[in-house]
Amino acid sequence: MRGNRRSGRQRAFTLIELLVVIAIIAVLIGLLLPAVQKVRAAAARSQSQNNLKQIGLGLHSFNDGRGTLPPAMGYTPKAQERATAGTALFAILPYVEQQVAYEQSYKVHWYYEYFTTWGAAYYAAYNSAPWNQLMYRGERVSTGVKIFLAPGDPTGYSDSYPYTSYFANEEALTGTTKIQTITDGSSNTILFAEGYSSCYSSASSYPAYYYRAGQWNLDVNSYPKTYNYGTYSYTYSAPTFKRHTGHTNSDSYIWNGTDYVFQPGGPVAPMTFQSNPGTNGQCEPRVPQSFTGSICILMGDGSVRQVNPSVDLATWQGAITPAGGETLGNW
Repeated sequence: MRGNRRSGRQRAFTLIELLVVIAIIAVLIGLLLPAVQKVRAAAARSQSQNNLKQIGLGLHSFNDGRGTLPPAMGYTPKAQERATAGTALFAILPYVEQQVAYEQSYKVHWYYEYFTTWGAAYYAAYNSAPWNQLMYRGERVSTGVKIFLAPGDPTGYSDSYPYTSYFANEEALTGTTKIQTITDGSSNTILFAEGYSSCYSSASSYPAYYYRAGQWNLDVNSYPKTYNYGTYSYTYSAPTFKRHTGHTNSDSYIWNGTDYVFQPGGPVAPMTFQSNPGTNGQCEPRVPQSFTGSICILMGDGSVRQVNPSVDLATWQGAITPAGGETLGNW
């Protein structure tokens, strides 16, 4: 009888066995986590490629309807319709199913008629065509457009605000360029590239603090602006890029939080794009950024390519110029 009672008892887990099970689960999670991250990165990259394809369709439709590609940033007239003032992404709103947002931007430049010295001078300068005309103006739109924001952008904080993760090639999108007449060929010319919506350079790397505005609703009158604080300045610039050819920084005084500290200038080497830089002052606003290593770019023929960080500088810059006559080769 005693033996039967013993055999009926249920054996409980020991502490060691429980710890072993927990350890096995932790190892499995550790093994699965990189795979999950890869899947998420692949999904984000796929979505970004689709966004660029939609932007490409909008650009081609604009080109067909208005005779040229829109300017990266500028004023686009049209005989049968009021003019457009703003970025290329703003200009293609009607061609990416955003007609309502586009119509909401229709207004004369009336609110600079202030009774101040600055306002009077500004209004006097812009009280002539095309500035005194009713037109579609980018600054009057503050809603978000989903395809203008990449899911992998670590600085794309909200899709309810006009942030953008896609930047226009200033050298190709001039306002007079036609897809059909790109000398280097539309399949060899970049129109848009990915980049961080919020991007600024650190004073430790560049004597002049520089910031790129990742907003697609800027108007031409707000681009660019330079603000000076003593010898310390930064530029509020549009979501555009062009060839980064390097430069030599001039000597400057940099504000370190307490005082201005002299920083000698130095040469800055040309760059292609940045591969997943940090978000705290490591971002170079003059070039695009990738989110996961390779960068997605939109070509003039509407195709989307992935380019590795190892791309040759001459090849990259050759793809930015629409009429440089470069031979790109394999890239």
